[in-house]
Amino acid sequence: MDERILWKRECNGVKTETVYSNPWFSVKSRNDYFSLEYDTPQIIVLATVENSVLMVKVNRPLINDTPWELPAGGAHQNESFVRTAQRELSEETGIFIADLKRFTRTGALAEQAGRSNELIQIMKIELTPEEYQARIEHDAEITEVRLFSRKELAASIVSGAFYLTAPVAVIARYLLTESP
Repeated sequence: MDERILWKRECNGVKTETVYSNPWFSVKSRNDYFSLEYDTPQIIVLATVENSVLMVKVNRPLINDTPWELPAGGAHQNESFVRTAQRELSEETGIFIADLKRFTRTGALAEQAGRSNELIQIMKIELTPEEYQARIEHDAEITEVRLFSRKELAASIVSGAFYLTAPVAVIARYLLTESP
């Protein structure tokens, strides 16, 4: 199946005009509203280690914060979901997994259905404690990498410590569907 079908929904019957574009996304006028559209698929990685979830603390100058997130990012041109997940996990955590078959697509999320027609793809991987411990240097925008237990995840969502929509949705789905 063509992966493009899985990440970009078409807005049938709506006149569309690109009003701004850069290498990462474009802003489109759709009659009387605007949409933000990424140029390539967006991936979020749910990496687990013995029922704990791997998270990264990311410097986000736009919101003047370093919130906890799941490793995530956009595909390079013609890069598959699984290769994007592999690369983003490596870049953001310092953990490189050579075996692409270990990554599994578990679904998708519409992060802003009123402003974007795209679905963020969720890729899951189970890491060993040894792989987590052997991580190496990662992106400078990442200030910390750590594991959160199921209890810590739930408490952080309830308290508002985790507040970005995509990570909260992925973690909530994980907590509600995966057995401890």
